[in-house]
Amino acid sequence: MAPPSLARFCRRLIDLFCSLQLTVVLLALAMIVVLAGTLAQVSQGLYLAQENFFNSFWIRVPISHWSVPVFPGGSLIVSLLLLNLLAAHARRFVLTWKKAGIFLIHSGLILMLSGQLLTSFLAEETQLAFEAGQSRTFSENRRIMELALRPLSAEGTPGTEILFSQNDLRPGASLTAPGLPLVLTVESYHENATLRRLEKAPASDARGLALQWEAQPLPRVRKLDEVDMPALALRLQLPGDPTPQRWLLSRQMTQPQRFWDGERFWEIQLRGKRQVLPFAITLREFVHERYPGTETPKRFESKVTLTRTGEPPRQAVIHMNHPLRAEGLTFFQGGFSNGDTTSILQIVRNPAWPLPYVSCLLVTLGLLAQFASSLWRTRTGNSAAVGRTTANPSTDFHRVRIGYVVIVLLVLLPTLTGLWKAAHQPWAHARTLPVLVGGRVQPVDSAARHALLVLRGREDLPRPGKPTLSATEWFLEVIFRPEQADENPVFLIRNPEVLDSLGLPAGPKGVFTFKQLEPLFLEIIQQAKAAEKTEAPARNAFQRAILHLDHSLGLYAKLRQSWNPGGAVPLSEMVRAYGAILEPGSRAMAAWNEGRAYDPALLKRFADLGRILRESAEQSYAAPVWPARPRQKHWHPIGQSLLNSVETGVIPAATLEYAALEAAYTKNDGPAFDRAADRLREMASRAEPRASQKVWWETALYTINPFGMALWFYGAALVLALAAPSRYRPPCLGLAFWLMVTGLVCHTAGLGLRMWIMDRPPVTNLYSSAIFVAWAGVLLALPLERWARDGMALIGGAALGLGSLLVAHHLAASGDTMEVLQAVLDTNLWLSTHVVVITLGYAATFLAGFFGILYLMRARFETHFSPVQRQHLESGLYVTLCLALLLSFVGTVLGGLWADQSWGRFWGWDPKENGALLIILWNALILHARWGGLIRSFGLAQMAVFGNIVTAFSWFGTNMLGIGLHSYGFMDAAFWGLAGFCLVQLLIMVVGWKRARV
Repeated sequence: MAPPSLARFCRRLIDLFCSLQLTVVLLALAMIVVLAGTLAQVSQGLYLAQENFFNSFWIRVPISHWSVPVFPGGSLIVSLLLLNLLAAHARRFVLTWKKAGIFLIHSGLILMLSGQLLTSFLAEETQLAFEAGQSRTFSENRRIMELALRPLSAEGTPGTEILFSQNDLRPGASLTAPGLPLVLTVESYHENATLRRLEKAPASDARGLALQWEAQPLPRVRKLDEVDMPALALRLQLPGDPTPQRWLLSRQMTQPQRFWDGERFWEIQLRGKRQVLPFAITLREFVHERYPGTETPKRFESKVTLTRTGEPPRQAVIHMNHPLRAEGLTFFQGGFSNGDTTSILQIVRNPAWPLPYVSCLLVTLGLLAQFASSLWRTRTGNSAAVGRTTANPSTDFHRVRIGYVVIVLLVLLPTLTGLWKAAHQPWAHARTLPVLVGGRVQPVDSAARHALLVLRGREDLPRPGKPTLSATEWFLEVIFRPEQADENPVFLIRNPEVLDSLGLPAGPKGVFTFKQLEPLFLEIIQQAKAAEKTEAPARNAFQRAILHLDHSLGLYAKLRQSWNPGGAVPLSEMVRAYGAILEPGSRAMAAWNEGRAYDPALLKRFADLGRILRESAEQSYAAPVWPARPRQKHWHPIGQSLLNSVETGVIPAATLEYAALEAAYTKNDGPAFDRAADRLREMASRAEPRASQKVWWETALYTINPFGMALWFYGAALVLALAAPSRYRPPCLGLAFWLMVTGLVCHTAGLGLRMWIMDRPPVTNLYSSAIFVAWAGVLLALPLERWARDGMALIGGAALGLGSLLVAHHLAASGDTMEVLQAVLDTNLWLSTHVVVITLGYAATFLAGFFGILYLMRARFETHFSPVQRQHLESGLYVTLCLALLLSFVGTVLGGLWADQSWGRFWGWDPKENGALLIILWNALILHARWGGLIRSFGLAQMAVFGNIVTAFSWFGTNMLGIGLHSYGFMDAAFWGLAGFCLVQLLIMVVGWKRARV
């Protein structure tokens, strides 16, 4: 029988492993490890940080020659969480219908954690690269090496390979194997190194690569698309030779080295660990399709044949988001190399791959059941405890309808004025002409807006002492009157170091003309080239600014070439000259090709014109000439359309109309310009009816600006809900409610129109995510307000909608917000599920954070914040947190399933994935702390406010680290905006700190 003290210790230990307090501590430790590991990826890279933080039991810090454990690692925390779950269920959990949701959640989590541990030990990733017609029977691991020795027969036939794993290649280790008549001793092994040519004579014992080269160690790579190049130096003792030879092996060498042992030749090579395939795979064809006019990949596709002895061949097609599963292996389209000739397949063997699917289904069902149960209990309790203190918004509307009409008219007035100005501005008929820019067809108005946003930071061009130009007016002036446009203040330079280095005056606006910058082109190009040598994450503000200026100048040059090939003569004259020389020039070229007599002067003029047109086509910003035939996909710049006329012998009618458009513009003939624009639009409608419809609606979207209207409606609702006097509070809240509904209608119309124009779900990039977070926050807040009727949901929803739309407004300054998608994102299924749901999770977490702000501010400053009101606001906050956890988890899980379908791994510790995990961990930590009695109402509100910081980091901060699949690099404005937002949240937590007795 155990002593009483030991029995008490065992009971306490069991109680500890069963406690919610341990769960909270482990969740907090997991957040610290995830955050630290994510930030460490900036300096260590994804794979090294993954080894040091997430796949280790202890995080170690090197001190002198020792590695000291300082913090629990991811594997230890996951193991303890798994033990905590199992112990809690074994000791105190009784399965009932009331706890069915919790049982499903915990069962799924146990399965998920077990699956992650199994995957970390069992999963193996390899790659295979081949060209059309080539076959492969093995693949290689890019990150795990092996040393291979293979004897050759007298005829050169390879014998059985002798392999040594990467773990065997320790300095000082002796490598021996049965049947190996050699002794190998490892001198050094560098995980990443480059080969440097020897500057002195090699040692007498050097052989092979060591005769001319030596290994120079390098830091481990950090980028996802880069791999380490290990190097191995070893001593090779041959039979009967007392003097060992020194050999140098490198991953950079794709072919093995040979040596003679006195009886036969051997091959030796340091290579990626090979995986033998159960069949031969042959690449029949590789297709790499790009968006027209860009280098952005639209589709990768490998057509392969699987061949196995005694079985008929199997044909298959592998492309992005469509893998091939065979014989326990999954083949994914990973990428390409050598132009478009080599296909790279990623091959994954993971026996535990079904576990995440089953576990995610269990957890999702459990969360849904638990959320529904919590919502029902909260609604029932509040209905009994809280009387409605305000009137119904639907009945209050009759009391405030005059105010509603007035506010709506005030919001609509700028839009109506803008529509009238847009219809009556000079050259307005050109606004809806279709052009191809950035891989998609868009109106001239959009193309001009996006270019001006990049250059000037705004959608119109103010000029000192002259009328402000609209984007379309400025665009036409740049392409048809470049000498006049060069005097417009277009280039925005704010960085003082750039101004000093170029000798430019630091004016109050920092805007310069093309003519002012023209003498500085060489200096700008040189400084930009120097800045490009620094990796994007490490660039300072000056380097980013000079690169932006260089890009802006290049964009402006492309604008000038858009509809005016060469720029030396007007377009109409160029078309006339080319039309006159087209037939005789084509005949002269044919005669030259056939060796017949021709006019050299004529052929030279024709070739010179062709060179000008070709250079113009390569540098053009917009391609305005649509495909000549319905099945053709490519739009052409005007220069290319003229070159294509060599084959047909006829200049395209669209090109002739653009020449007429230019002639009317240069003559200031408005009616002729409008007629030419209308003819072009009519021709485009016949050739590309769907694209022409979208062009018209896109112009309307930017002109009406429904998101701007929604912003004003949300702002008015927020002011009314916050500033309403207590005497008039019910009607003011009713008016604010209907203003929110009106803003949501405008918001929904704009969102739906964007979806129809893009043929995409609502969220495709950072800008659209801000638009959607605003929409989702308002949509979630309105039913909560109908339920609570106390104005709190109105304030939270309006603040979230207003704030997110302001963020979207600033994000729009980067240019086109409807840009084409990379090949891996080209799937409406996952965009409409994972991306939408995870963004809903952002919105719900932010909404809970705003409820927390309201709670803290009311508890701190309101003297009449009654216990009933506290309970009511806390209930809304709790329900929103439960919803946020549900949406965040489901959205993250869907992202994992997408990743598993795209490149064969459910979880890869990418910074964006880690950010989503932080939101889940934080919401789970809050709820477990509340269930465990560690926090009450005030603590719940404080932690919900801090959730705003966690969500903002996940949404924006992870993207600015400059690493990972979702990175857009560091941006000054975004960083300071994010830092300011986080500081405000911390300030609110400090100001709202009050030891409330609740």
